[in-house]
Amino acid sequence: MKTFYLVILFTVTFYAAGILLFTFGFLLSRIVVARNSSCDFPSPQGDPAFSDDGHPWLTGAGVALPAADDCPSAPKGRYRRAVLVVVDALRFDFVFRNRSGERRREERPYENKLTALTDLLEARPHNARLYRFVADPPTTTLQRLKGLTTGSLPTFIDAGANFASSEITEDNFIDQLHQLGRNITFMGDDTWEGLFPKRFGRSFPFPSFNVKDLDTVDNGVVRNLMQEFRRSDWTLLIAHFLGVDHCGHTYGPDHQMMTSKLTQMNNIIRTLMEEMTDDTILFVLGDHGMTKTGDHGGDSKDEVDAALFVYSSQFITASPPPPLGFKTHSQIDIVPTLCLLLGIPIPFSNLGSVIVDLFHYDSKDFIASLYHQVSVLHLNAQQVYLYTEEYAKLSNDLPRNKLKQLNGVFLKARERLKNLVEVLGSNSPDDAMMNDLEELKGAYESYLLEVKEMCRSVWAQFDLRSMVMGLLLYSTAVFLNLILATGGIRRFGSSPFMSRLLVWLFCSAVLGVLLHFGVLNEVAFCTAVVLAAGVIHRKTTQSEIRSLFSRCTLNRLDLFALTAFVAYVLSLFSNSFVVYEDVVTAFLLLTLIIFLCLTVISSIFHKAVNADTKHGRHSKLEFSTVTIVLSLLFCISAALRLSQYFRACREEQWTCEMSVFLQPLSALVSTSKFSSNIRIFLSVVSVSLIMYGSYWWLRYCGNLNGSAISVVMVSYVIPFSAVMIVFYWFLLALVQSAPNVVMPQGILMLPPRLVYFISLTSVLVLVVRPLCLFLVSRRKDPAEMQELNLPALNREAIIPQIYNQLKLNYARNSQISKEAGASNSDAQPPVIVYGLATVYSSSHLVLLLAVTMLILLLLGDGVAPSILLMWIMLFAILELDACHTRIISYREQNIVPWISTVLMFFLASEHFFSTGHQATIPSIRWESAFHGFMGDFSTNVIPAFLITFNTFASYVFSTVALPLVIFWRCTRGRWALPKVKSDPDERKGELQLSEDRNLLLQKLFSAVVKYILLFGLKLLAMMLCVTIHRRHLMVWKIFAPRFLYELIAFLVVSFFSFFVFCFVIRVDRCVDNWIKKIES
Repeated sequence: MKTFYLVILFTVTFYAAGILLFTFGFLLSRIVVARNSSCDFPSPQGDPAFSDDGHPWLTGAGVALPAADDCPSAPKGRYRRAVLVVVDALRFDFVFRNRSGERRREERPYENKLTALTDLLEARPHNARLYRFVADPPTTTLQRLKGLTTGSLPTFIDAGANFASSEITEDNFIDQLHQLGRNITFMGDDTWEGLFPKRFGRSFPFPSFNVKDLDTVDNGVVRNLMQEFRRSDWTLLIAHFLGVDHCGHTYGPDHQMMTSKLTQMNNIIRTLMEEMTDDTILFVLGDHGMTKTGDHGGDSKDEVDAALFVYSSQFITASPPPPLGFKTHSQIDIVPTLCLLLGIPIPFSNLGSVIVDLFHYDSKDFIASLYHQVSVLHLNAQQVYLYTEEYAKLSNDLPRNKLKQLNGVFLKARERLKNLVEVLGSNSPDDAMMNDLEELKGAYESYLLEVKEMCRSVWAQFDLRSMVMGLLLYSTAVFLNLILATGGIRRFGSSPFMSRLLVWLFCSAVLGVLLHFGVLNEVAFCTAVVLAAGVIHRKTTQSEIRSLFSRCTLNRLDLFALTAFVAYVLSLFSNSFVVYEDVVTAFLLLTLIIFLCLTVISSIFHKAVNADTKHGRHSKLEFSTVTIVLSLLFCISAALRLSQYFRACREEQWTCEMSVFLQPLSALVSTSKFSSNIRIFLSVVSVSLIMYGSYWWLRYCGNLNGSAISVVMVSYVIPFSAVMIVFYWFLLALVQSAPNVVMPQGILMLPPRLVYFISLTSVLVLVVRPLCLFLVSRRKDPAEMQELNLPALNREAIIPQIYNQLKLNYARNSQISKEAGASNSDAQPPVIVYGLATVYSSSHLVLLLAVTMLILLLLGDGVAPSILLMWIMLFAILELDACHTRIISYREQNIVPWISTVLMFFLASEHFFSTGHQATIPSIRWESAFHGFMGDFSTNVIPAFLITFNTFASYVFSTVALPLVIFWRCTRGRWALPKVKSDPDERKGELQLSEDRNLLLQKLFSAVVKYILLFGLKLLAMMLCVTIHRRHLMVWKIFAPRFLYELIAFLVVSFFSFFVFCFVIRVDRCVDNWIKKIES
């Protein structure tokens, strides 16, 4: 038995080594240049952007930029102080005035609520400006804050660190201010404290992770904002509000609570602007937007389209507002703009461009203003030029020819600016000078834009060496898994080739790790691996290789199932198929089910089992069997069709409409109370049917008799957790339908925590006492009580003796009953064992039910009907599989057919989409981390577990249900053989598995390794896909998220596969102990 454990662990560990190595190569962060801008570099000596005593026209007219007093390399700032108000998830259409609502007399809850901003834009256009503020994906708060402070482009891997904010070491304007001794005051989202520890003079952080808490952070900011604003000892004041973002996550943008939060923002911003002085500039900005459901993280227009509002009580720009629409700027453009306005160096790694509108000071002297804009653009371009030169020394990422071309553009523009400064100093300005300045301005703007686009195209560095090594190790693990899945375990301990192969795999993994960390070079690694492989090939004969696959046989149905699986895997190489993967999985699953049903029907009508008794005619029993098969097909088809109503929409699925089951319940309450009531009703009915159906089945099988602890759990404790789930949903519906109702947090926290406790306790109880058996041995007269009197037998004969004795006692009791007369209705068998025929499956169903309760809680009320449909499809698939197994009558009794594992694979894959998920960042259900918690986590383990369990609930469900394909065929499927005399062993039900433990282990091992192999092959396809498409336009939008999802899904499946393997072994040991007690 230890061999089985070790082989599974070794295979999964080898998989993990390949995954780790490949991931290091594919998801590397961009190189961080460890260099900061300083006040003595670059030197302003001879820089055309600064004033020169030899040019009286420049200095006298105030055109040139005087150096700052405390930082000679930066121009003197126009403003002494700046206020940075970050309204998290402030989408652009939340700010600009939408006049279409006036015509239709209906406004959305988020429209025209920030009147303090829009009124100023109309009344004082030269003191206020509004811009579209486009974010770089991923649009998660942590990555946006990094971009807003450093001016650098984000990396994809940083998206996974959204809950683990680590200190920013790259140059940023917070550090620039801190190094100059200028005071920074912060209040709001505590993410800033993690990014910039000990940088703030005064700090008022508030916990930010609980998305259901709309007011704690905002109210804390409001309490401190004006008090701190009235102080005079700060240079930068940062206020980060979270209520709008949390309102979007909880209710969505189309809810009355969004009106309340935006109104609160409007009032506080209005108060702030009323007290502003001329030496202060205000920036009100959103770090990202939000989707129609209130989510963010991806790159859809609604997610990246934020707002930037700039205001000062003094004249900030002479340029007129654009006649049509609003100008668009990248979010990183605020970094050089803020730095130059305050008179501090631009961070060294910045790629943003200054917002030149804010440097157009003089409305009377256009040339002076134009020269001023060119000067700040030159300083900006100079910093970017130095950064790209330094980056090119550290990495070959940047294309040399393109970089050389762009550097030439900058150097040429700098030389032209120097010449123009000399001309401006000796001559009066004229139209020719203005044209030259316009051309220089365009040249600098073009240079900055092209550099940013060039860097964005190569923003992540791929380590092909690690990627290839990871692929080789992973492919070798797949090959090992394939050998095990096709029967290699039989010769695992005796085959010399297997022993040599395992030693070679282990040594290759160790050498690969040493290669990755630089201990070995490529030549040494390749030499060692090739020599070892040559030695193995030299000592291995062809007969040893053939013997590993000698018992591998595929029938027509298995071959069709594997063909469908291969087609599905190949479809992942196309971005179009990945976008519509939910449709592909549903189609292939239904195709497999139809083919399975046709195979069963064909076998019945061709008299594959009972051909000698038909005389060429079909009986009514055959037609009734076909009716059952077609009924099961209809159930699966209907469930599959209904499950489509629970699918989430990708941005690329432009014809898709959001399901009412996935919308925030509050959005339904505000728009259609009838729809919300129907949804709650269906959810309650679904939970009731899941609970009652499971209870009825276990009772029908006789597993709910007696008072065993497992029986008590499934009869009372787990149903209580179902009641708590429904009660929790009603509480949430009450809170969301009546936001003014103050619900004590303890009441909201109690039901989900009870469900967590019950689910965990149920699993622990099942591990300790899994059997749902009840032994009764009694008669009316205790003196005549009969017992199981078994002779001393060997181990193999004990189970037949139990059944023979039970049968004999039952016959005796029946004879006694007849002699006592029909009126003696109290006569009972002297010995009754309830639940013996389903001893394995009953324990597993209770485990699956406990897991389902946790899934229902985390997925929420809207997806509860989809979980019911998943249960229906599971039972129908198990019935068809059991029927097929009996009709085909597999001679290979120690394996599980491929069709069984492929069906479970597609069940998990299809219901991943049918539970409201997509392989995109915005579809992650962050709210699942707050069921039963306030969000003030001391560690990220709990929220990570809850979000992972929510996202991959279908994989957990199908993996836990996997052993049922072994147990179900022991007792079910007999309706397909109504006239065939059953095998005497079949009367034993699942207890026959205990007669030969090795047979049970081999069946279970076969199912587990085949199931892991299917997911391993799917992950291998995604690894090859992202390797081939690493420069594809859609790699970070489609393929990389799909790879990450598949990686985590594989790890989840591997973990729970090992868990259910151990659980079945535990149940088998308990059955063995029970039999020993009977024997003794």
